[in-house]
Amino acid sequence: MKNVLWYIILWYIVIVLPIFCGGLSTPYGEIKVENIVPGETVSITGIANKPFTVKNNSDYPVRLKIDVVIPQETELKPGYVAVPDVSWIKLEKDTFDLASGEEASTQVILNVPNKKKFYGKKYQVYLWSRTVPSESGMSIAVGLKSRFLLDTVEKKSKIKIKNIK
Repeated sequence: MKNVLWYIILWYIVIVLPIFCGGLSTPYGEIKVENIVPGETVSITGIANKPFTVKNNSDYPVRLKIDVVIPQETELKPGYVAVPDVSWIKLEKDTFDLASGEEASTQVILNVPNKKKFYGKKYQVYLWSRTVPSESGMSIAVGLKSRFLLDTVEKKSKIKIKNIK
């Protein structure tokens, strides 16, 4: 009887569990963007020379959703505060249908409002990439968070251009 139980457990581990294995990956675990001038629009693609990407590492297709999320107090890196408004961060596209091994990519656009109180600050925000139910019937969700650290300049500098002849 004990042998039968061990065979059932082994069968479950070898056959059943791999069917439900899934995963996501991204090269963006933490991104620090410095010298942000409030009032100016900044593209992560322009800084990093590549868009924000997430790969489907599972053996089946998934629907991927990416959301901008304000971190909890306990998730903040020392010296940073939560971004006051998720509207500062825009995604070109936030929902994708990915085949096994396929990669999603999107532009991440930052725009800190041009207000004096936003100068010289350090803000933190997350991009939460996760699978959501789709028509395929997939019901086990996986996800990951990418931390964005946003440092604004102390003050707006005025650049003077001289007419040189």
